[in-house]
Amino acid sequence: MIVIGINTSTPEGGVALMGDEGLIAEYSLHSQATHSERLLPSIDRLLQDTELTFRDLSGIAVAVGPGSFTGLRIGLASAKGLALSSDLPLVGIPTLPALARNLPFCAYAICPMIIARKKEVYWALYRFKGGHLMEMEEETVSPPEVVAKRIGEPTVFLGDGATEHSGQIREILGEKAIFAPLAVGNVRASQVAEMGRERLIRGERDDLATLVPRYIRRSEAEIKWGIKIGD
Repeated sequence: MIVIGINTSTPEGGVALMGDEGLIAEYSLHSQATHSERLLPSIDRLLQDTELTFRDLSGIAVAVGPGSFTGLRIGLASAKGLALSSDLPLVGIPTLPALARNLPFCAYAICPMIIARKKEVYWALYRFKGGHLMEMEEETVSPPEVVAKRIGEPTVFLGDGATEHSGQIREILGEKAIFAPLAVGNVRASQVAEMGRERLIRGERDDLATLVPRYIRRSEAEIKWGIKIGD
């Protein structure tokens, strides 16, 4: 079973192919170009370089957030279009656990953080138990100092949100704050592909009509409209 993973939830973005024997190929790039400009060309290059086509694939996995509102819409719309045109099952993968899985079998609690603007971060808290990633605090959005004050044990932080607000987190938590290497601080398309592959093996798939991004909070346009109508 070969699954293609798509991540456009964060600025670097990426696409990957995961097969029965492991990672086949992965492309990731932090670029000023938008995901709408580079996503489909990246998929085309990935397939060309691996000499595969959509007929060789068993499914599509796409990161559904939280993350960049525009990026999530682009990734999900593209993934749905590809699923329809190729008649492949589609599965949505939450961004934060995909990021946390960059630290397999970590002995500490893991707090992935993604920049959410407004000086806030998307975050959740996880721990590996028996080889499985378990959720300890559900995903939400908060100022980084609020996150740090809710944590009372040694915790590994990773992601662009953790990097940007490392000073505040260290100031509050001191030695309890452990920061993962920058090399594992990005949401990898290969993790999205692997998590999607696990779901497909279990016989799961998402409904194209009802699968939507996990925004966590309303967009600026929704907030302004809500104010306008007195919501």
